[in-house]
Amino acid sequence: MMIDIMCVINVLPFPQHELRDEMKNAVVVVIDVLRATTSILEALQNGAYRIVPVSDPEQAMKLRAKYAPEPVLISGERAGLKIDGFDLGNSPVEFTEEVVSGKNVMICSTNGTKAILYASASKTVYLACFRNLQAVVDKLRSATNDIYIVCSGKLDEFCMEDMACAGAIVERLSATNRDYQLSDSAKTARILYLNYKNDLLRLMQESEHGQYLTSLGMASDLDYCAQINVSPLVPQLVDGILVQP
Repeated sequence: MMIDIMCVINVLPFPQHELRDEMKNAVVVVIDVLRATTSILEALQNGAYRIVPVSDPEQAMKLRAKYAPEPVLISGERAGLKIDGFDLGNSPVEFTEEVVSGKNVMICSTNGTKAILYASASKTVYLACFRNLQAVVDKLRSATNDIYIVCSGKLDEFCMEDMACAGAIVERLSATNRDYQLSDSAKTARILYLNYKNDLLRLMQESEHGQYLTSLGMASDLDYCAQINVSPLVPQLVDGILVQP
């Protein structure tokens, strides 16, 4: 049955706190391609029991004690590097089945988890990256509320890989049999994605954060995060916990 309700799609290049109230009844998609949403997807794909996004390392440490004696891993980064005393950093290749299956994972990243927490008051919150792009689009096709795509950005600034991923969602939704009202930011994100759609690895390599990760010896993460439609899962934030709905 065709849905004829006109939805607005708005893309935020980074969290904008003055918009939180108008997002409460919206469907929100949070993106941090390099690397939090990609890593969270990988952890759930590989059987993590629950994933809890936290705002800072101290909270992660406290939650590890709270969940004991259940098995708990704490993961996160600052300046791209694993936080001292943590079990894992923020590279998706670390979240293997052998490491995370059946475990609680507390995750804390510089930008991604802050964006997730920023969106937490909204009615529905999904996580997206290129690896689950089509699965996210399939979820959004039935949305009757406005859609806000929140890019994590980098320290409250624009970053191109998140914006391009948002543009990929906009492009695929626009190709469906529904009419959407696109904000200027959604139109801009779409243009950026179309410029790189045939070479997402080049997008990562040319992005500021991609170049920084490469300087740290993490160029393989760019290849991993540039893969498209690998997973059918869409992480959803429910009562502060990231789950597979």
